[in-house]
This record gives sequence, C-alpha cells and structure tokens, in this order.
Amino acid sequence: MNKENQKDDELYRLAYEAVNQHWLHAENIRWTILSNFLTGNSIFVLTWVAILSSSMNSKQILLGATAFAGLVLSIIWIAIETRSSRFVNQYFLLGKHLEDKLSIKKIGAFNRSVALRVAQKKRPEKEIPVVEPKITYDELQKTENGVERLTSSVPTYLVVIIIPIVFIVVYVVLLLYSVFMI
Repeated sequence: MNKENQKDDELYRLAYEAVNQHWLHAENIRWTILSNFLTGNSIFVLTWVAILSSSMNSKQILLGATAFAGLVLSIIWIAIETRSSRFVNQYFLLGKHLEDKLSIKKIGAFNRSVALRVAQKKRPEKEIPVVEPKITYDELQKTENGVERLTSSVPTYLVVIIIPIVFIVVYVVLLLYSVFMI
C-alpha cells in the first residue's frame, strides 16, 4: 500500500469516528427533544384537567385555549422531530458509505444495524448476520422480552413522529369537548 492510500485510509478512519460520534449525538438529541415534548404536553394536559375540574364559571375559553396551544405545539414538534430525524439519517448514510470505503461493512455499526433490522423483519431460520458470536434468531428472541422485541422492530423515526400525532388527536378531542361541552 502506498503512502497516498494509507493517508486516505487514515482520513476515512478519522471521518468514520467523527460521523459515528455525530450520529450518536444526533440520536440522543432526538430522544431529548421527545422527552421535552412529553414533559410540555403533560403540563398542558394536566392544566386542561385542572381547569375542567375547577369551579370557575367561564372555563370554556381557557379549556379551548389550552387545548389549542397543545395542538399547535404538537404540530410544531412534528416539524422539529422530522428535522432531527433527517440529521440522524444523513449521518447514518455517511457512516454506511465510510464503512464501505474502509472495508469494514461486516463489523461496522451502521451496516450491522441494517442487517439486524432486516434479519428481524424476515425472521430467518439461519443465523443473523453478526460477526461474533454467531447467534440464531431463536436464541436472540430468548434473550429479549416482549418490550425489547417491539422496540427493536419499530424504527425510532416512527416513534418520534407517532407520539406527537397521538397528542394531536388528544388535543382535537379536548378542543372539541371544550367548544361543545355540556
């Protein structure tokens, strides 16, 4: 191997390490954003319930405003989470590309995660494409409980988008109740 190829390989390795760290950081940010969203929405829902159970005479406007604010927050949060997911995906694709360049496709974190997800979807009779130790899908299932199997089969980007959509539905129901309350 000549010096130029060695230099290129070293640059690819350094880039791979940086992309891996950025990918993990972006993933952590995505979950932090979701956590903040859930905290904020808990406050809105509890506020709505507190207003509803209060003895105020004209609580309909406050109930409607609280539900509307939560609805707007949920819609904005979908845009925020979508942007965050794009960053994660860009780092992921770049990481896969660098693994191919470095010829570490079989042991690289990016390509292995794809292989594991594909293997879980297909439920293979043979081995999951893991380098060491070799483990069958049945053995993998024995080591996981039901929640872990569910969470490993649902992509993160769906989770962080579905939760705000669920809250949108909740806020629409609360808003309708606020407007048409008995």
